[in-house]
Amino acid sequence: MSGTFAVVRRGLIGFVIAAVAVLGPASPVWAHDGQGGSASDYHVAIAGFLGDATGISMRFTKLGQFVDLTRTTAKEVYVLGYEGEPYLRLDSTGVWENIKSPAHYLNRDQYATTTPPADANSSATPEWVKRADGTTAIWHDHRTHWMSPVPPPTIEANRGIEQAVPGDHHLALTVDGRPVSALISIVWIPPPNRTVWLAFTSLGGCLTLLLLDRRRVLVPWCALIATLAAVCVHGGGVQGTIVTAAVAVVALVAAIRQWPVVSAVTAAVAAAYGFVRIDSFSHALVAGTLTNAWARVAVAVSVGMGCAVVGAIVIEKISPARSDEVGRPATPR
Repeated sequence: MSGTFAVVRRGLIGFVIAAVAVLGPASPVWAHDGQGGSASDYHVAIAGFLGDATGISMRFTKLGQFVDLTRTTAKEVYVLGYEGEPYLRLDSTGVWENIKSPAHYLNRDQYATTTPPADANSSATPEWVKRADGTTAIWHDHRTHWMSPVPPPTIEANRGIEQAVPGDHHLALTVDGRPVSALISIVWIPPPNRTVWLAFTSLGGCLTLLLLDRRRVLVPWCALIATLAAVCVHGGGVQGTIVTAAVAVVALVAAIRQWPVVSAVTAAVAAAYGFVRIDSFSHALVAGTLTNAWARVAVAVSVGMGCAVVGAIVIEKISPARSDEVGRPATPR
């Protein structure tokens, strides 16, 4: 009877640890509005051009968060601001920004909350400041996204249907003196059910924790799996890749040498990287090389399994197994 009580007690401890770890930080994470970056509910693309766009190429990065314009064969390209004023200039000397353009101030944040000074207007004489060498300009532009954290009324009325964001979305350019408009397509993609993914993560973490409580030899290997999942979803560019890869190497060595404490540290790092990307549970599009669904699976594994490994080590320290409780010798420490 005492053995049964011990198993139940340890299982409850594990459940609390996993549930708090997965659900605890949820509220601030959900503040992400799904407008690009690491996750988004809007698919943004170039639908075409009005006018002759020969000499330039354009694309979006960070799921539509930034416009990436490259001067290929054109000699001089202007990006016009919201009042038709020259905002950016690309020429043989590099990339220049007109700091007297209202767009210089309005593009500083997601929803144009910065008020331009009085002398920054469409009639002001341009004041050009060099921003970069080369042929590519990268900037945030409000004409390429919906200007509210709340979806448009037509979408809000039926979030479960893929539909275009209403409005005339275009970006005005001048290419070697020719007027050109880049036509922007912004499409709402129905988000996944975050509750399902949270439940999947929590349940998977709890089941893994129960398994590790019975088979301690698997702790380092589960830590390795969690870190490999984190490598897939780190979202930190070159630096993030180097860090997560290094952690994965440490996790591999710890698994081979059976160092549970070191494995717990690597698992905690993996879980932390997963928490950074947990907004993928509530948004349709996920940045990275994996497909959207597989990216969510990788996040679930890094968070759930990572927390399970940490939980298994914590349980071992605060509630050590005894041979009379579970019918087997306690793990040496």
